[in-house]
Amino acid sequence: MDVVEPRPHDAHSRQLGLPRLEKGPMKSRSTLRLVLAAALLPLISWTGSAHADEPGVHVSGILTTDTTWTAAEGPYYVDGVVQIASGVTLHVAPGTRVVLAYNPNNYAPIFQVAGTLDVEGSSEEPVSLVGQGYAGLAGPVSSATHAVLTLKHVNVSRFASVFPPTGGSGHADYELADSVVTGTTYMSYFWYPVNYARVERNVFVNAASMTFGTTNAVATVASNRFRGYSTSSSYRHYLESWAAYQQPLQVHGNSFEPGPNPVMTVRSAGKIDASSNDWGTTSVSAAKARVVDQEDDLNLPSVVTVEPLLAAPTAETPATAPAQPSSVIGIGGDRQATISWTAPTDGGSPITTYRVTVSPGDRTIDLPGDVTSGVVDGLTNGTSYTFTVTATNAVGTSPASSSTAAITPAAVPSAPEHVLAQQGDGFVRVVWSTSESNGAPVTGYTVAASPGGRTMAVPGGTTETTFSDLQLGTAYSFTVSATNSVGTSLPSGTSNEVVAARAPDAPATVTATPGDGSALVTWTASKANGAEVLGYVLTAYPGGRQIQVFGGDASSYLVTGLRNGVTYSFTVAAASMAGTSQAVWSDAVVPAGKPGQVARPAASVAGRSVTLRWAAPVANGSALTQYVVHCSSGRTLRVAATTRKAVFSRLPPGTYRFTVAARNVVGVGSASAPVNARVR
Repeated sequence: MDVVEPRPHDAHSRQLGLPRLEKGPMKSRSTLRLVLAAALLPLISWTGSAHADEPGVHVSGILTTDTTWTAAEGPYYVDGVVQIASGVTLHVAPGTRVVLAYNPNNYAPIFQVAGTLDVEGSSEEPVSLVGQGYAGLAGPVSSATHAVLTLKHVNVSRFASVFPPTGGSGHADYELADSVVTGTTYMSYFWYPVNYARVERNVFVNAASMTFGTTNAVATVASNRFRGYSTSSSYRHYLESWAAYQQPLQVHGNSFEPGPNPVMTVRSAGKIDASSNDWGTTSVSAAKARVVDQEDDLNLPSVVTVEPLLAAPTAETPATAPAQPSSVIGIGGDRQATISWTAPTDGGSPITTYRVTVSPGDRTIDLPGDVTSGVVDGLTNGTSYTFTVTATNAVGTSPASSSTAAITPAAVPSAPEHVLAQQGDGFVRVVWSTSESNGAPVTGYTVAASPGGRTMAVPGGTTETTFSDLQLGTAYSFTVSATNSVGTSLPSGTSNEVVAARAPDAPATVTATPGDGSALVTWTASKANGAEVLGYVLTAYPGGRQIQVFGGDASSYLVTGLRNGVTYSFTVAAASMAGTSQAVWSDAVVPAGKPGQVARPAASVAGRSVTLRWAAPVANGSALTQYVVHCSSGRTLRVAATTRKAVFSRLPPGTYRFTVAARNVVGVGSASAPVNARVR
């Protein structure tokens, strides 16, 4: 096979797996050599890497010579499966960072080991292995070889499984020590090791199960700390013994924080010696309840013992980043929110900083590590926010907490303005302008009257109300406050002062006395009812002519301009600022005057008699009742209104002057012009 060496890619990055372009000697052992085996893997394509433009080394293919990856050369981006051939060692040095740059979307191992995978960091410089969520990390792949998989001082994150199931199970030795494994979701397999399977002094954070099967070799799980449990409901127990044909799975010195139940399971031919562990309880029966035999019952020797119990947790070795803060709660305030949380376990190194991230905006606020709450200010009232919290110690930063529920900062509404009181008939109307909501809708207003302290509650969409049954004649003023879900505003400024009043009582009696083209209307004064009577409204019918009579003490009014002979009625109502009373009717009257002047009569003489005749004058609104005929001799005749003739007889000879006047109920009209007559 051809040997393929790296070539420079650009100033920051080197690609592996392509032919070397420049001449020169082979690289040293610190350079990765990959052989492309056409029968096993297709030619590598670089188009799918999520990190193609980032500085580092891109790798995939088959290793056929011993190779070392270093922090100085890295980081290393795994673009495809890396196979380690039989007899070949891949050594990953302290401080190196290895990132899975593609997502295989299955649990197959990224490192397929027929030789040795030796990943050894240090407590000061752990190796970092970062996956994509679905892939497995490493596993033996051949039943014809003896694979060795060693992970020491390694931080493993975002892999589904550390050692996923492969066809090479039973042909490898496993060691996982002094490492931190975070967030695995699929079972890790330690099946039928050749010489040993050791899991020691690790910290497992929200990690999925590990399953063990042994024949002659002894599998040991010692001095580990298990914190939280996997998000996968199928793999929430920590340990499983599938088979232990010689010695039981040795589980000692571990600390199992409160989490899944059961902690351990025994299946098929498995056995567990679970003595000397910290179960988070001092009760032996409670500890036994966390170990379950899936096929038998615990009275059989599947579980050798859980006693004695450790009295204290195992120290975390090495220290890790803190666990995820939990129970994050936010309470909105005025342009701010108070965020509180439950402190996570610190991973063996004190928490130095909490960081609160605000969304939207991705603004961050750093708080000291000895607090579990803080105030985020500078927010906008009425805008919905969520918050997450991370914890940081000397080792690193925790995953972000779950987001809070949506929080909308808000304050009490502004005080209403422009409060105006208006006097009504038996009520006072109060109006005001809408309050600013300040982030939370106004749900209601409270209007308070003074004196007396009476209040009226109205819905938030309303900006007016009325007060009735107030003390008539008492002057009142009003204030308004607004309420939302946060609280109640300050009261508004005080309104103008108004007197509670009703419209005046109606006048008790109204009478009308007719006149010549007029009528004199009189009435009794009205009761004021809290507001001064300002005057009266007099209305003449027919026609509806309306006359404003000013002055509360007015009690009569002469209505002129009427037509004599027409029947009139009148109403009178009292008025104040509170309103107008009911109108009261007068009796019907007919205006009238004295009859009109009779036209000059005609006179005729017959012997010693004089006969006078005349035409009827205008009655002027009242029927004529008689005529008055006067003779210069001193005689006066009165004749019926239906007779328009008068006869003066036995007059001595001489000349006489005669006049005629008409009478009605009003009086006697003007006399006619005189007419002369001579008796011979």
